[in-house]
Amino acid sequence: MTRLVLLLALLPSLASAQLYDALSESPLTQTVEFKLGPYTPDVDSDGGGAYDAIFGDDEMIMFRFEYSWVAWRGVGGMVSVGGEIGYGSVTGTAIDPDSGASAADETALNMVPFSLVAGYYLDTWADIVPVVPYAKLGLDYSIWWVTDGVGDTSTFGGSDASGDTWGMHVSLGARLLLDFLAPGMARAFDAEAGVNNSYFFAEWYYASDDDFGSSSSWQLGDSTALFGLAFDF
Repeated sequence: MTRLVLLLALLPSLASAQLYDALSESPLTQTVEFKLGPYTPDVDSDGGGAYDAIFGDDEMIMFRFEYSWVAWRGVGGMVSVGGEIGYGSVTGTAIDPDSGASAADETALNMVPFSLVAGYYLDTWADIVPVVPYAKLGLDYSIWWVTDGVGDTSTFGGSDASGDTWGMHVSLGARLLLDFLAPGMARAFDAEAGVNNSYFFAEWYYASDDDFGSSSSWQLGDSTALFGLAFDF
């Protein structure tokens, strides 16, 4: 009976604390992500073997940054719309265009992908289970160029080895909410910097970047895993 009386006495203060936490949290309107992972453009999907001949098994490390606005947030989760930019480069051994043999010079394939991205995050129960599944769909535009040993743009068939490619990507992942590891630090981070939530995340990423199936375009897409940090604010 004593415990019941004590619990009833504490209920108003517990409710007030929860209300204070809900009211003191800053509005959540935006989300940012910093991520990276291995990336191998599927240039050899046409059977030519050019990527393997020049770069072998080497992969580029693709760095990406995403900035999105929260378009809707409710009981069913959160929807965001935004943009992404990245950079990746891989270096290999050049091939003599006349003989087809390996040359002494190095060559590099460089990519700068841009994307318009829409995402859905199931964050309804994140305060109870600190894992947020999500899915994204994006429209891609990638600028690419090949450089020679001195950093100049290479030529192929009398033209610069550079161009741009359109495509699409889809990604599925999960965010691990880091706030529960240090609740006091998380509240201070929100009060001082306006960051509502911090996450570590991992996602499966699949891109088909070949100008929507054009036979004259390189396939610059890939299927890979990306890892990173995300912040809601």
